[in-house]
Amino acid sequence: MERYLREVLTIGKTVFDKVRATTALVVGCGALGSSIAEALARLGIGKLVVIDADVVEEANLSTAHMFGVEDLGRPKVDACKERLRSVNPDVEVVAYHDVIDPSNVEKYVGFADVVFDGLDSLYARLLLNDACVKLGKPLFYAGVSGEYITVKAVVPGAMSCLSCFLNYDGDDRNACDVVGTTVLAPTVAASLQVQLFLNYLRGRVKDELILVELDDLRLTRVELSRNPKCRSCGLREFPYLRGEIRPGSCEIRRIEGRTEALQITTGTSYVKICYPEGCFERRRY
Repeated sequence: MERYLREVLTIGKTVFDKVRATTALVVGCGALGSSIAEALARLGIGKLVVIDADVVEEANLSTAHMFGVEDLGRPKVDACKERLRSVNPDVEVVAYHDVIDPSNVEKYVGFADVVFDGLDSLYARLLLNDACVKLGKPLFYAGVSGEYITVKAVVPGAMSCLSCFLNYDGDDRNACDVVGTTVLAPTVAASLQVQLFLNYLRGRVKDELILVELDDLRLTRVELSRNPKCRSCGLREFPYLRGEIRPGSCEIRRIEGRTEALQITTGTSYVKICYPEGCFERRRY
């Protein structure tokens, strides 16, 4: 208990016990997702499920403090799992070499009590939003672009969801652009997401979008409300789950094949990553 002494003094034994009893799903284990996972592990979350199919590349080292040069070429979730066990062996960590799509996202969301968005894809996060709203699972979202951060809690039935104010129509002309950031922005975003989780456990989360401009050290809170015509939480049509809206060409995607061990093939414009569980392909940055 000495490990958590300062935490319990801050948040109280009741909230701490709720943290220890929680299973959290973190979708994505890059700069944002790995920061979320590490914060949750240090808090003492009961069980942590992490999903990512990608591998660590040199460009990840400047934005994700969980990875070191020794992790280059390793699956991100394997490096995350190893680091998280070192951070806090009390936490059960389950890692999947996978991406979410309409065929599996409800299964993964169903494992969890709460869900954290560590994604960098608008399509994928709206798909995740559909699943969380349908299954009634709280979702903690963050978006990072340069030094600009947006954060929101989605408690289904009690407040607006991401599809109330975000939209993806399949036009990915700008989706392949590489957006820069620093290690600071995803770290701050992850801290805010996990703080929203603690506030949710306290019963005092609000329906609002939090905007942070790090270069000006400015935080703005925008009140939101549910859109009755929202196709997710209003009409409950769930177009992403139904496959009505398709992913863009730059999404990492599952392809045919599998290998006995990790195998990475780099082409002129693509990277193919194969595991015993299956193969994935993404655009080469």
